[in-house]
Amino acid sequence: MGNTPAEAERSANHTDSDDAERPQLNRRLTVGGKEIVFSVFALLVVVGLIAWFGGGLRFSPGGPYVDPSAAPSHDARAELTDAAGHVPFPIRVPIAPAGWRSNSGDIVAVPGGRDNEAVQVGWITGSGNFLRLSQSNGSATDLVREEAQLASDAPVASTGETTVHGVTWTFYPGLRQEPAWVANLDGERLLITGSATRAEFTTMATAVATARALPGNSSSS
Repeated sequence: MGNTPAEAERSANHTDSDDAERPQLNRRLTVGGKEIVFSVFALLVVVGLIAWFGGGLRFSPGGPYVDPSAAPSHDARAELTDAAGHVPFPIRVPIAPAGWRSNSGDIVAVPGGRDNEAVQVGWITGSGNFLRLSQSNGSATDLVREEAQLASDAPVASTGETTVHGVTWTFYPGLRQEPAWVANLDGERLLITGSATRAEFTTMATAVATARALPGNSSSS
């Protein structure tokens, strides 16, 4: 059977260059797919390197884990000793267990009074959890509000208490619902918070209760 006029016209317009372009088009599509794969792989490598050099963080089912050896180093004893000369209340210098590493320190304002401050020092525990100690001349509720980033008039309710080495610690919800332990000791407020275990909280509470207290600078008030 002969070709119809339309088929004859398509056959006449067909050239060898049409056949040559099809493989080139297929190759371009194939190369484009490979480029996407390599781009994604390169991105994953970059992200992995950033995570590797960015502080030693990794996921664990119980919460963020920090490799103690990769965390920034901070001299807690020197920080607390220096802070005693700048605040109007005593500062305790706890001795953390071997394997704990101090990684932060600061003096922050506490709501409730113009001269209210808190001296804060953080540690990475031997198991990779985080724990921070705050010492303040502010009230317990104001210190909890500051720690949990609550409004100055937000209600604060305790959830229990425990006694460690003769010191009573009251429990409050902290930032991200992490526990916050608060105690009154020698006229100042102490607060422990973080992702650490209860045993690690107890370890720090014991270290604080048995720590030497440096006199504050009364002229700084």
